Amino acid sequence: MHASQAEAHFDWLVVTTSSARQAAACRVELADRARRGALSARCQTLVISDSGDRRIGSGGATVLALAALAGRLAAQAQRNSSIRSLFSGQRILLIHSGGDSRRLSPYSAEGKLFAPLPLWGQGFRCAAVFDLLLDEMLALRPRQGGEVIIAPGDAVVALRRQQVDLTGTGIVGLGAWVSPRRAGKHGVFALGADGRSVRSFLQKPTLEQIRTARAIDCQGRALLDTGLLSFDPSATSALLEGAGVRIDRARQPRFVAGGLAAVAQSESAQPCDLYREILCGLPASANLKRHLEKLAPPQRGALGRVLKRLRRIDFSCRIIADGSFLHVGTIPDLLERAGAESVPLAPRRRTGRGKAALLDSVIGHLHVSEGHAVIDRCTLGSVRLAGQNLVVGFVAGGTIELPRGVTLFRVPLGKHGVSVACGIDDDFKTPLLSSPAALGRPFAALLRRSGLKACDLIQGDGTLWHAPLWPITAGTYGLNLIRWMWSGGRATAAWRSARRLSMHDIAARADIESIVNARRRIELRAACATSEAALLRVHSPLERANRAAYIASAITRANRPSTTRRISRLRALAFEAVGESVLAQSALPDAPPRSTILHDQAVWASAPVRVDLAGGWTDTPPICTEVGGAVVNVAVALRGQLPVQVMAKLLDEPVIRITSTDLAQTRVIRSSADLRRRADPTHWAALAESALVLSGLAPADGRESLPRWLGRVGGGVSLTLFSAVPKGSGLGTSSILGATTIRAIDGLLGRQRSADELVRATSALEQMLSTRGGWQDQVGATVGGFKLATTTPGSPQSPHIVPIRVPQRAQRELLARSILYFTGQRRLARNILENVVWNWLTRGPEAIEAVRQLHGNAAAMSGALERGEVAAVIDQLNRFRQLKRQLDPGSCTPGFEALAVRWRQHLSGWCFAGAGGGGFMLLVARDADHAEAIRASIERDRPHPRARAFELEVDASGLRCAVL
Repeated sequence: MHASQAEAHFDWLVVTTSSARQAAACRVELADRARRGALSARCQTLVISDSGDRRIGSGGATVLALAALAGRLAAQAQRNSSIRSLFSGQRILLIHSGGDSRRLSPYSAEGKLFAPLPLWGQGFRCAAVFDLLLDEMLALRPRQGGEVIIAPGDAVVALRRQQVDLTGTGIVGLGAWVSPRRAGKHGVFALGADGRSVRSFLQKPTLEQIRTARAIDCQGRALLDTGLLSFDPSATSALLEGAGVRIDRARQPRFVAGGLAAVAQSESAQPCDLYREILCGLPASANLKRHLEKLAPPQRGALGRVLKRLRRIDFSCRIIADGSFLHVGTIPDLLERAGAESVPLAPRRRTGRGKAALLDSVIGHLHVSEGHAVIDRCTLGSVRLAGQNLVVGFVAGGTIELPRGVTLFRVPLGKHGVSVACGIDDDFKTPLLSSPAALGRPFAALLRRSGLKACDLIQGDGTLWHAPLWPITAGTYGLNLIRWMWSGGRATAAWRSARRLSMHDIAARADIESIVNARRRIELRAACATSEAALLRVHSPLERANRAAYIASAITRANRPSTTRRISRLRALAFEAVGESVLAQSALPDAPPRSTILHDQAVWASAPVRVDLAGGWTDTPPICTEVGGAVVNVAVALRGQLPVQVMAKLLDEPVIRITSTDLAQTRVIRSSADLRRRADPTHWAALAESALVLSGLAPADGRESLPRWLGRVGGGVSLTLFSAVPKGSGLGTSSILGATTIRAIDGLLGRQRSADELVRATSALEQMLSTRGGWQDQVGATVGGFKLATTTPGSPQSPHIVPIRVPQRAQRELLARSILYFTGQRRLARNILENVVWNWLTRGPEAIEAVRQLHGNAAAMSGALERGEVAAVIDQLNRFRQLKRQLDPGSCTPGFEALAVRWRQHLSGWCFAGAGGGGFMLLVARDADHAEAIRASIERDRPHPRARAFELEVDASGLRCAVL
């Protein structure tokens, strides 16, 4: 089975921070994401700050975070357990956010892990580094038995497009081949002869050290360490036990004196880097004594015990093909993304030659002279920028004007706030006496120009980070107090007399909830202000659909008056874009194909229908294209017959004749203009007409001569369609009729499509008809029997179909207890599917969680069928019904609930055979006798004049086709 992102989840998300202040900010951000469904409800979170706000490094932070998590797991355990057993079966993501974010100072309060980017994330809000990182981590295939994935919080490795396999034992790192010069800025793996085991690990080595370690391959590349690590439970246990972590009888973590955990928690803790101090000492080739001699005395003994335990664990590396990654650790990094990416937020008027990204902002007039600019969390009347500027957090009606290379941001402090200006390359880490860059100039030059003395500004660690430069203001932004800094003037008397804070103070006192809430308010306003014309400029159809839905949702939440018509337009735009994304994979033929059969021959195609058992709706675009699909269904015959039939023949007359025997309708098409209603799903012949256009037997261009086109085909075309079940049956009839029609046409042309190609063509046909369908109906009919069909995210969707072999005993019992009951009421699946797709596009938390659980529902149903566990099959069938109702309450009306209540003494489970709202229901009785009682009840007192019962008959062969 292909793993999909919706299936994948983490049991625990653990984030380490450098301070309690950063931890509080992280909790606010995570809570906001949990509220809007961006975090799985199954994922528990834990945020751990460095002990006493002292820098303990990624190694110490890893040990203390995992020790705290061990305590949580022990408290949840049924009995006292070893550390290894506590972590067994758990999938944990540990992100090190750490640091003051001094090089990305506008976001130092939130932490750079939550710095916004000019990219759309989940819910089509501006993504933060965290959102992209989580998305990529979910693309990793889970390791059997459990794992702890450790990831740095300032870089996102591109994994979604790659099949990354971390199977194996012990510690597994992730590497990518790059130039030795680039690899030397990070970590470098040198592998053994098997191409997996780590022979040597180097941290920020010189080129000479890389050569000496024989870490350059025959193509002149070195294996860069991406920073991603996966520890299996045995490796996690070895790390914690080696660090002196024990679980006491009260199921609480206890630290052995002198162990790394105790040392990391002490006031004298020295930073311990996970990569430099621990990983470099793991390979057998590393001289342990020499490695430990490089460390400070308090660390030697503690790390020695850790390394002795971990060196017994396998340490290997897996290699990915694409080593590119997104790094946003500095203001220039963020500005560079502004030039590479685009978002459909735009100012009302824009001038200048520069490029700009508006993140959650509403701007009246924006002028960027040249270069790049980012404006975030702002509502401003006018902004004039010379280029290479970042402006964050201002809400005013006036004008902000900045010279090149200046960043300006506002940080709320309760009722007050602080406005800060800096250069994009300002150095907040170097002591001021060494004259680091400040406002784009050497600090010494700033002092001379301003008339200030160094002694007035040097505090704390003596860096720009601790310099008290920024006045506290209330009500106004106080820009007049700091304008002298970038305008070249002297420090004003008002600035000198103002109460001022350093960046260190500001980060510690920032009102994080105000920042998050302000972003949400402005985000809402910015979305409402986005025009439909701006949306049409979005190149990606799926991005356009998601953004349109998000804007409609924002307008609804904002309670804007007279918006019903605009929401309808946005909804239509979104659905049109979804259809465009599917149709983009299937180009319509621009020339007619040639038929291969004789005029006295006929092509006969016939197919079963399908009953949906689990996972349905995950196959529907854009759900499947975004998170993959997983569906279990079964092909069924009705009273021994295949209910869907299509016959194709050639005609001497250059016309297209379409006949529906069940509807007693015939339509003769003599010109291309007669095909103008082929996109109307209410027109009875639209499906056949669209199939003819899709296959090339009819022209897509209404100006083409139909007789001339058919002459090149080899004659006119006759299609005779028969469906023994009506539209709205819930058995996938329309899609299956479409697949059967395409297969019959293929027979006429001598064309042989694979099952995958036929499924894709039918999906395109669905979108041509705007019926919003997915791929599971055609899969259900094309392949016989019970089957699990899954897809991975992306386009085109290519279902991986795995037959489910149900044990004969279980299948006999299931069939004896099952009834296919036609309710007599029909519904058009389009209406329900539109609601489901819209709920997904607008990112309702319940819809997101339902889709996640539908994937698990399909996996559980598949397993239950394969094991022959009938009770578990019924449980999953009932679960499927509940999840469908969660996605669209209209799928199950009170009237159908009443039917279930009417037969409750006989029923074990039930569900609609398709989307719901009518059509067929699958009823599973308590046993065969109870099934007979339900049939008798239906015959005796029909709930609806057209109601009737059928046996559940499995068709083992699926769609077939013959030339007669």
